[in-house]
Amino acid sequence: MIVDVRDAAAPVIVATGPYLGAFGIAVRGRWVYAAGSALTVLDVSDPHAPQLVASITAPQEFRAIDVTDPNHPVVFGSAGLEQLSWRVTHTGGSMWIAARSQGIALVPLQCE
Repeated sequence: MIVDVRDAAAPVIVATGPYLGAFGIAVRGRWVYAAGSALTVLDVSDPHAPQLVASITAPQEFRAIDVTDPNHPVVFGSAGLEQLSWRVTHTGGSMWIAARSQGIALVPLQCE
């Protein structure tokens, strides 16, 4: 669902889609990345008509996905952590992951 909140007192739904189950979202320019049982990449250059450009189904583990080309995301690493991690942040060449019952994990990243 895309909501126009330019008037915070009167938000307006401008688009919806079949993107159920997302538990995380990131926006960069015209791209929206929604994480759930899959990573879904949407082009929202026209917010009234979002376009699905890619989707990668994720197995039941944490995956690192390179979205340098949003039209062709590539899995480049994984860790034996719960898929539904609470928070992920990137610093330097590593990712810090709040992995729910598994605590906090530091995962080094190496892109080829």
